[in-house]
Amino acid sequence: MKRILLLLSMALGAVAASLAVTADDVRIYINPGHGGWGPNDRPMATISYPMLSSTGRPDTCGFYESNTNLWKGLEMRDALQRMGVKPENITMSRTTNGPFPYDGNTYGAISKNPSVIAAEVEEGGYDMFVSIHSNANSEGDNTNYPLYLYRGTNESEGVAGSKAMCQASWPRHWMNAVDPTSGNWSQTNTVIRGDISFYGEGKCGNTTNSYSGITYFGYLGVLKHSIPGFLVEGYFHTYQPARHRALNPDYCRQEGLRLARGAADYYGISGENKGYIMGSVKDAVNSLQNSLYNYIPNSVDAYAPINGATVKLYKGSTLIDTYTTDNNYNGIFVFNGLTPGNDYTISVSANGYDDLTGQGAYTVSANETTYMVLYMNGGTPVSTDKVKGIFAYNLNRTTDDSGKYVFTFKCNSDATSANLIFTDSISGEEVGRIALNNIVEGDNSITLAPEDLPGNDGQILSWAVNVVGEPITEIQRVNGVEASYTRATVAIDRSPESAHFGTIYVGERIATGDAGNGLYVCDINGQPLNSNYRGGINWANNLRLAVDGEGKVYIPDWGDANSGIYIADPDHLDGTYSQFFVGTRASSGLFTNNGEDVGSSTPCVWIQGTGANTKLYSYLEDVVGPSGSKNTIGIYNIGQPDGTLLTTWDHAPSQLLDAGGILPNGNGNIIADAGGRGTWVMQYRSKNQNTP
Repeated sequence: MKRILLLLSMALGAVAASLAVTADDVRIYINPGHGGWGPNDRPMATISYPMLSSTGRPDTCGFYESNTNLWKGLEMRDALQRMGVKPENITMSRTTNGPFPYDGNTYGAISKNPSVIAAEVEEGGYDMFVSIHSNANSEGDNTNYPLYLYRGTNESEGVAGSKAMCQASWPRHWMNAVDPTSGNWSQTNTVIRGDISFYGEGKCGNTTNSYSGITYFGYLGVLKHSIPGFLVEGYFHTYQPARHRALNPDYCRQEGLRLARGAADYYGISGENKGYIMGSVKDAVNSLQNSLYNYIPNSVDAYAPINGATVKLYKGSTLIDTYTTDNNYNGIFVFNGLTPGNDYTISVSANGYDDLTGQGAYTVSANETTYMVLYMNGGTPVSTDKVKGIFAYNLNRTTDDSGKYVFTFKCNSDATSANLIFTDSISGEEVGRIALNNIVEGDNSITLAPEDLPGNDGQILSWAVNVVGEPITEIQRVNGVEASYTRATVAIDRSPESAHFGTIYVGERIATGDAGNGLYVCDINGQPLNSNYRGGINWANNLRLAVDGEGKVYIPDWGDANSGIYIADPDHLDGTYSQFFVGTRASSGLFTNNGEDVGSSTPCVWIQGTGANTKLYSYLEDVVGPSGSKNTIGIYNIGQPDGTLLTTWDHAPSQLLDAGGILPNGNGNIIADAGGRGTWVMQYRSKNQNTP
């Protein structure tokens, strides 16, 4: 009993002593984790700084914990000094990175071994120890939250005061207005854990501190000493948007500032008399689609950060400061050392976006950061030469009177560069290309003598046109055509082999039953070319169209009376359209032939592949799959060995995807992937149909 009382009194004494420390005499050891640009510093690829094939790491400006942790640690030190802590009372395990290129020997002098750091902390008898890191889980997943770890278990800390330090720091650290977290963590629901509980006792061990000779049990080597403190993982750098934010030093310094505020709160030290603003500039509509930028759905990261935005801060009518967001896909801006007040406004400008003016007024408080996300709408593009998505079409080749070849084609926009590309007609291998100049919107013609062509004498060549234009950098209207349709579905002839390449087909479904439903045709620029094609059909529920590689148009009908898939010849759209399914139609819309289900009412059709590899996909409302459920997906191998396509089908589908168990109704759509990765099914569901 006496021993227990003695230990208890010592613990209480330690807490009282730590809380009695003032800004004049508090001593803090700051460890910015890692320290070089080597493989141990958890380098990660970003859009701006990919991994180099020579090293398997980005250059020194890319993401390394070495960089980010040092920026945080230096700002924690500087902020504590601004709060009154004496410079000589703050020790850092390192104040630099390096070397580069990576050198394991020199690197060790900068990135100290955890046991060396623990010995320095023990020897110095500091009041607080903080080790600064960021976390990792699985590359590209959406896990993201802060994590505080002290030595000990969740129930019992190894050094008295460590858990309280974490609890003082956590509310200051919380900042998910700009950096969203996954899970249910909040300012009050913390992720503060003992390292023994967090990692599991089986992974922990005893380590003797080389200075004191005392043996400590735990997991994290830098915490194996008698000084209260913790290791903080500020965010998950495997959450890719957070990693891109971490490329901004000012973003990282704000984390160091928050750590300093937490330490000051723990010791009762007065904070700064200045305030800060940190925010992010986002596209109000678009997301950033990049394999290195997977984001948490429905979070602020679902909106693309804007590079190169100019952010101006005003206090009243006076311009205080200007910040330009970097080109590292984070949109971060930070304003430091602001006089408290409630009359701050912000204006933002960026290429391709409408200006934001007079945003606010925002309140800046002493020793606090005001967080915000600013969303910009796309305005008139600054550049007027952006194209529609450039392509060549209507390719033709003739021979003139002198025996020269005349290559003609149309282009939908002026090209910045173009080439005639020649390939061997048998092997398909490229044999050469000829650069073209002055390719313009509309008609283009190039004349070449036979001897000017690449390849060998007698070689049979195929030719194509490659055109390049300015990229489309934001959503914009590509034509001025005004056309109105009811419940329209769209398909485009995307086959360069088709004489109707680029033609846009619009299926109009005014209402269920024959209400004037039909097919409209538009040219390559979206200009309507007809009033309404009916194809001899009283369309009941014509929905989602498709076009095959030969240019034929497939029109499904979901109605029972006219169920099936109808095929329109693009050269005779005013004629009668043929039925793809052959058999007897039941009142339900089901087609049967020789005892087999052939097809049925269908809301969609999808054509995938060309020539012999062409497949037709149909969402079959009435065909029963192997599990006994309807609403199956039928696959019809319409491509023939000679490359022609079947236009009728009189037997069971080539394959049935038995999806009926998860499709509660017959209204859906299909997209099959040319890369062989799968078949996607979308379903329109109404009330009481929200099954998994």
